[in-house]
Amino acid sequence: MKWVWSIAFALALLGATVWSSVAQAETLTAGNGIYSVYVNSATSQYTVTTGPLHPLGPGLNVLFGNGIPGTSFDTVRSYSSGPTNYELRNIASQTTVPLGTTGFRTTYTLSTGGGANDDLSIVQDLQASGTTFIASHVDVRTIVTNTGTTPRQIGVRYLWDYQIARDDGPTFQANEPNGPVLLTEEAFPQPSFDRYTIRDNDVNPSPPTFDVLGTVNGPASANPVPPTLLQNASWAAAVGTAFEYKTTPGQVVSVASETNDDAVLYYWGDSSADAPTIGPGGSYRASASMFLTPPGEGLPHPHVPPPPPPIPPVVTITSGPPHESAQTKAKFTFVGVPGGSYECSIDGGPWRPCTSPHAYGSLQPGDHLFQVRETLAGATGPVAGYRWTMDLPKACVLRVARARVFVYAKKQKVRLVIHYTSYRPAKVTVSYEVLGKPGKLELGSASALFKKAGVFRLPEELQKSGVASVRAAKLFKVHFKIPDTPHSCVRYYTKELTIPQTIAGQRVWFQSDSKFAP
Repeated sequence: MKWVWSIAFALALLGATVWSSVAQAETLTAGNGIYSVYVNSATSQYTVTTGPLHPLGPGLNVLFGNGIPGTSFDTVRSYSSGPTNYELRNIASQTTVPLGTTGFRTTYTLSTGGGANDDLSIVQDLQASGTTFIASHVDVRTIVTNTGTTPRQIGVRYLWDYQIARDDGPTFQANEPNGPVLLTEEAFPQPSFDRYTIRDNDVNPSPPTFDVLGTVNGPASANPVPPTLLQNASWAAAVGTAFEYKTTPGQVVSVASETNDDAVLYYWGDSSADAPTIGPGGSYRASASMFLTPPGEGLPHPHVPPPPPPIPPVVTITSGPPHESAQTKAKFTFVGVPGGSYECSIDGGPWRPCTSPHAYGSLQPGDHLFQVRETLAGATGPVAGYRWTMDLPKACVLRVARARVFVYAKKQKVRLVIHYTSYRPAKVTVSYEVLGKPGKLELGSASALFKKAGVFRLPEELQKSGVASVRAAKLFKVHFKIPDTPHSCVRYYTKELTIPQTIAGQRVWFQSDSKFAP
């Protein structure tokens, strides 16, 4: 079971003027209907869910994130210099372009110069392949090219944070030949099995939703490159490492008792002894895939391609309310493919039939999300979304507040930074904490006079165990206490910080696009 985090704080979505390094990023979406893939335009981290044509419906997690990348990442190591690890999410020189409508290609340029001379071009493709459920898979392919003048010895690591629907601590089993079902860490040097199964094993929901299979030596139709090392590991422990990770046989995939949170680590060149050497102008390819049914298995006529599925219609939102305002009503217009039918959803609620224009009234203050999709000829297209923030009432003092949590692991420090605007000056008490097994970790509390606008900072020093808990966190709780405000305001003084990201070499969590409490 993943740590269950409760988080709070009364306020609104990230603003471009405050979040210059974050606001430039957006989540790019593509897919083949069976799977949807998502890439962060700033870090190129990725995640995967089921798509609109999947038999179980769209939006079920395959990798953790609910469509928001951030917990899976890849690394290229140079054994020729150091060794030196280059986490792809931290390489500033990168560009991402679509691969048709089914995926993305990100190109990284690494030019260190000097004695290290790690002059490398790294091209990574994330793509959903196939036209039917039983023939579809998601491929992650990485090609490292030596653009320098001397040979370079390199390694590649993928960290995949699996979550099957809502199960973040699934089981692992090697297949063909089959191995034992594991809820513990295990390393497989030079793995000989064809693939493995990640199984939704718990009762959330019951019966289990579906299995995910990952390539190792096969199947051949997915064209994988066999890794030199495969590890079933604790995500919470492995996420803090860039490349090397040592599993503990028999240890539950967790850093805390009774808490499962599994990840699978692929290595191509896990040590200098088995790492490939790339000569000047040469390249090396690493590739692995995930799928719910082995590609091609069960096709009635393998040599006759199945008919293409209907093309899902695309809907575009053409107008909406201001992205930040005190308006309690919202009106949207949208256009799609003629002849289709539309469904709308507000704040993640149920899908209901709708037409353009579509309006909502008497909404509560907070962050809101409008979504619309179109169905035509039995095919449901991708979801279009529009986010905006309704300010708190003037009696609640705060208008908008945006927060980040910085983690300085080497210094054993953590810092909360809040940029706010308010309707009037007031004394405000701010506290923040991490909640979850094995218990609650209170990080700090302080009072300050909030002006009409400003910045509030709250630094805290941590014990070593506290650093580990904070680095493993996926949610934080931030709370505001403001005297002499109506009791009805209290319910708005909670908000989630859920998105982890690396900024300027530091781990940062910031406010997600989610509804205000209550």
